Amino acid sequence: MTGEWGYLENAAFFGDLDYSSYGGYFKFAYDDLDSINFPTSGNRFTVDLYYRRDESPQISSIEPSDTSVQLEAEWRGALSVNNHAFVGMASVATVDKDAGFSVHVSELGGFLNLSGYHKNALVGPHKVFGAFVYQYDLGRDVLGMTDYPLYLGASLEAGNVWTLRQSVSLDDLIYGGSVYFGTDTSVGPAALGFGWTDDGERSVFLFLGKNW
Repeated sequence: MTGEWGYLENAAFFGDLDYSSYGGYFKFAYDDLDSINFPTSGNRFTVDLYYRRDESPQISSIEPSDTSVQLEAEWRGALSVNNHAFVGMASVATVDKDAGFSVHVSELGGFLNLSGYHKNALVGPHKVFGAFVYQYDLGRDVLGMTDYPLYLGASLEAGNVWTLRQSVSLDDLIYGGSVYFGTDTSVGPAALGFGWTDDGERSVFLFLGKNW
């Protein structure tokens, strides 16, 4: 079971707007990737399905209460040939709701997730994303690093989010990419790189942390 209680804050609203939702969910996952951040072999597939009763705030003539079904699916796979690795990624998300708007959204932005945008810069209930990544194991091949391989990588990415399902169109996809150095360390993944998109967004990212 799942439940949420909170409030929305937005410059377009007058004051904070309370909302709540409750319902159930089903999750399925298969994962044999050798690394979540810089994989060289395996696949990871996840499906999350939520059924909720939403009590959203009343805005104009929009009906504040409704049931919703949210679906999120994601795949990441990798294979390697000697010191070369090829990674594919794809994810989709949608919310089926007859009335009102949904507070349950998906995000785009950040490293290998439309890298030109800062993390979670784009949000919306409907999402499409795909990417192809090439990685070269510079650490093992050139520097002789065996414990913490250093990857030189590049990506091609495409995706977008939409507020309304009827607005979803592949013609609106944002295209971008990145180049980066990355490695897995004892304290988590580390990466330094540059990302861009065809709508003019640019970012330089440097992080060291752990996936939770």
